[in-house]
Amino acid sequence: MTQSMDINAELLKRMDAIAANVADIKTTVNDVDTRLQVFQARTEEKFNSIDQRLANLETRGNAQETRFWTFVVLLVTALLGLLAKVAFFPVSKV
Repeated sequence: MTQSMDINAELLKRMDAIAANVADIKTTVNDVDTRLQVFQARTEEKFNSIDQRLANLETRGNAQETRFWTFVVLLVTALLGLLAKVAFFPVSKV
């Protein structure tokens, strides 16, 4: 009888140890899950920040392109004005 009680006590100790290990594993898994969620949130924020920066660069690029074409149009208009002046009002040497 004492042998069966010793076996039962040993089994109970082992089951308690297993339960404690399972609880530790659950805690570790929950910690890892929390860290993963934080990492995902940070990564999403970084991607959103990169998207915003790209949108700002695109806006700046469009503004610079507009300035460039405005400058080109002004130069062409000035050149046409100069050519028209030469063509319609020739300089006559007397």
